[in-house]
Amino acid sequence: MSNVTSPLLRVIQENQLLEQQQIQELTQTAEGSQSDPMPLAKLIESRGWLTRFQINQILSGRSQTLTLGVFKLLNPGEETWTGRLFEASLDGVPTRLKILDSDLVEKLTTSEALKQLESLRQLSEPRLHPLGEAHHSEGKVVLQVTRANGDPLPTGDEDRKLLKDLVRLYDGLHKAKFPLCIAHPDDFRWNEGRIVFVHAESLCFSEQAREHLTRLGELERLAFFPPEDRFVESSMIYNLAAIYYFILNGAAPFEASSPLMLLEKQKQSIKATDVVGEALAKALSFDPTQRFQTLQAFLTAIEGNPSNADLYIPPTKSEFEEEPIVLEPAEPFVAELVEESPGAEPRPTRTAPVEVEPQERPRRKPKEKKS
Repeated sequence: MSNVTSPLLRVIQENQLLEQQQIQELTQTAEGSQSDPMPLAKLIESRGWLTRFQINQILSGRSQTLTLGVFKLLNPGEETWTGRLFEASLDGVPTRLKILDSDLVEKLTTSEALKQLESLRQLSEPRLHPLGEAHHSEGKVVLQVTRANGDPLPTGDEDRKLLKDLVRLYDGLHKAKFPLCIAHPDDFRWNEGRIVFVHAESLCFSEQAREHLTRLGELERLAFFPPEDRFVESSMIYNLAAIYYFILNGAAPFEASSPLMLLEKQKQSIKATDVVGEALAKALSFDPTQRFQTLQAFLTAIEGNPSNADLYIPPTKSEFEEEPIVLEPAEPFVAELVEESPGAEPRPTRTAPVEVEPQERPRRKPKEKKS
């Protein structure tokens, strides 16, 4: 171990944030500047050896937060309702992590969360974006994640292709005992003619989601939730209908400024002007017993022709065993560095999930009423 006199370098060395050769090179530069670490910090950043986030954490006395088990945290990413994303490295290899929200994990228990995440990782569902390995480190559940390519859900669905593909996804997850009841349109990508659900880890926290999202004030996401506190069989049909309503209209079926107001609006019925509207109105019934009880019944009603038997072809076992989507490597994620004072807390970011490329979703203009 080299004779390091700079307090900044000493902390970097103790936390093994740089190679020993880099430490030795910086030791010569640091001589005579122990009283002011900023010149050395700027030099380290300019060489790309540490990120500004890492340097700010060190200067703020929070160097211990830069290591999480076998991972080194490089830059914070966006925050989703299930946790915070980070650009990280594992043995020098870049990777992405999601540190799951501790409150959310505790509601389910850590062991159960790890068990369900592993079950999802092993699930052979081609419309589910692959999950990475989950780790339990320093009291946190850490999930390796990858970026999902594709476009936002298109608006309009004249040939019902989107709906049929959504149903295959919902049906496959339901059979795997992960019924999809909490999806939001931003959770889906349209990739190579197929729907892909990109936030698979959220399926582990379906029962805990409402309380958690209410605490976070995530009304936009809650607008797609069924109103009942405990999900039943028809809850996924409500969620599917809300997603499909968005595809057709560019907005959630019910919107409000508070959870209580949202619940009151969900007690109302949407206006129906055709068979599709009537089917959606029934699927979005406040009373779970008044909804369609099967995906087949919902699709048949959407089509408006009960005799159309080929509208929904139940997925076969072989179909759900098809090869997962092969996603092309995404561009390396680089978090935006914000100029911060040495003692400042890192600025939190709450924007769209980092795994997907943010794109503006066009809102469909409402149809003009015929006179």
